[in-house]
Amino acid sequence: MILLINVFLTSKRFSSFDRGLLSDVDALTAFRFMLHSLTDLRFSQIFIFAELDPDNYDAAAAAQLEAEVHSHFAGTPLTFRSKRLLQLQDWRTFLDDTLLPANEPVFYSGNHDHVFMDSNTDVL
Repeated sequence: MILLINVFLTSKRFSSFDRGLLSDVDALTAFRFMLHSLTDLRFSQIFIFAELDPDNYDAAAAAQLEAEVHSHFAGTPLTFRSKRLLQLQDWRTFLDDTLLPANEPVFYSGNHDHVFMDSNTDVL
């Protein structure tokens, strides 16, 4: 199974609707926690496209995140990009060149804060 994550990390809120459930944890911290929740799963390949909002994070934060990702998933082929897939043509190229030839299931996340938790991963 392939892990594919495509996120934009920012502190900006794009909705004014507040259900009272949002924490005060910044997006990068939540993303690190989410990544850590995936480390016990076995992936054949990992693709992480994580773009950090330059209004909130600097190049050092991006470099540190990349180093942490490589450390968490050591031993698994990994591609980390500091730009997310945004345009349809970028998605098509990635799908045609990478995902379709692999012919494997894809565990996809387009959210930085969806922590994986399950007591049994046999179905994966």
